[in-house]
Amino acid sequence: MKYVYKMETINMDRHIMKRTIFLFLGFLCFMTVEAQFHHQFTSSPDSAEVMVNGKKECYTPCMVRYFWKDNQAGKMIFTMKSEGYELWTDTIDEKPFELTQRSDVMLNRKFPEVQLDSSEVVIGFDKLLADFKENRIIGKITLLDGTSEPIEWEGNTKIGAQSFEDSFYSIINKFGFQTPFSRKISLFDGDEDSRPRLPRYVVGIALKDFDIQIVEDEADDFGSGTKKGTARMDLEWQVLDKSTGEVMLSYENTGRTNFRLKSGHGAKENLIAFENALMDFLMQSDFLSIVKDTKSIFESATVHRLDSASATVAIAPTVLPQFERMSEMIKHANKSCVTVITDAGHGSGVIIDPEGYVLSAFHVVEGVNKVQVKFSNGLKLDARILSYNKAHDIVLLDISGSGFQSLPMELFAEIDLGEEVITIGTPADLELGQSVSRGILSGKRLHKERIYFQMDMAVSPGNSGGPLLNAKGEVIGIIQRKIVGTGIEGISFALPVATAAEVLNLQVK
Repeated sequence: MKYVYKMETINMDRHIMKRTIFLFLGFLCFMTVEAQFHHQFTSSPDSAEVMVNGKKECYTPCMVRYFWKDNQAGKMIFTMKSEGYELWTDTIDEKPFELTQRSDVMLNRKFPEVQLDSSEVVIGFDKLLADFKENRIIGKITLLDGTSEPIEWEGNTKIGAQSFEDSFYSIINKFGFQTPFSRKISLFDGDEDSRPRLPRYVVGIALKDFDIQIVEDEADDFGSGTKKGTARMDLEWQVLDKSTGEVMLSYENTGRTNFRLKSGHGAKENLIAFENALMDFLMQSDFLSIVKDTKSIFESATVHRLDSASATVAIAPTVLPQFERMSEMIKHANKSCVTVITDAGHGSGVIIDPEGYVLSAFHVVEGVNKVQVKFSNGLKLDARILSYNKAHDIVLLDISGSGFQSLPMELFAEIDLGEEVITIGTPADLELGQSVSRGILSGKRLHKERIYFQMDMAVSPGNSGGPLLNAKGEVIGIIQRKIVGTGIEGISFALPVATAAEVLNLQVK
């Protein structure tokens, strides 16, 4: 009897278990068919409009409640939009397994297309200056009990971190403006050494006023934060033209943002307010006009190439006196050898015509905004780029004025190995101007289908663009590079002046 009773008990337990499982599955089926789903939305920036299947539901942060039976063509389409930002969309094409979902959305900014006539004008960031005293009160936090606490100018509240410069370049690049980091400039083909482009215009920003207002909220706003607030920045923007040293534009505006936090105020909200003000500044017609109407010093030059049909540049013949000693020739040539000064540094050059035509290496002036020429007597004059050939790393400058002492180009004589050569230039530092190096022509090397003179004399980066002179004082080449490496000394190269004259269409009268 006990055995029978035990079996009946087991069978009853099994029946109850099966019934329980059946009811649970039925409940799940019912919940799956008729369940109300919950979708929590938060966004940065705050207060973005949320729509479900094209119907407006709420503003972030908020919770949307929906039934799967309300789908359209088997889909639920969630969209989020905010002025100045790209539309965010998320599509669910099958019934969710979980009753509650969550979307934390970082909206992407919308950038207008700016048509610029010039592709060469470079914009740079100077600084964001906030001349506020330490512990200045810049806002307050209002607590749940109605009391308030001041927000001071300290910690993450401060302005001027690297993130503001990074944000500046990120946004203006997306606008289509050129920056120092848009591309790199190589000094020589195949060289690993390169430098960023130099900005023609630099933007400086002054923070005039800063206000933060934060209010504690009783609700958690669906996980978005227990505090909500606003940040306001009053900014003054100034645009400096590096080629003239003049401030071309001053503009004041205000950047604002709304935010929600779980803890104290942070730097991210400052950055969003800054970016909103930056977007407004970049769209100002005065700023756009400055950039659009500016031509770089390279765009106004004539680019001569081997296959160019451009008119030739006439060079007056120069007759040198007879020199009894090398020192006499160097003393005479010194007046024709110049230092080429730019906003990137300096190099060397040589006057080849009394009208002020100067030969130098192109990489000395590449990417710069201003060029000056300094003479041996200390006189400085402005110069412009008349023509250049980047492939051969050669440039022809034109100094303001005329009546300059020039040196002749030796275009036709055969230069023998072992012939004595010198260069006069400005190695390393401007104080070393008119330094003389002496050596011999030690080789003629073919590189990328071009012949270069090899010398055994030491040259420095500042010698680039300087003349390679023979014993008579004639220009036979233009210094361009040297070999650097462990155990390597005194190997330098120059472009033959005959090649320079050919690619720049120079013709002696």
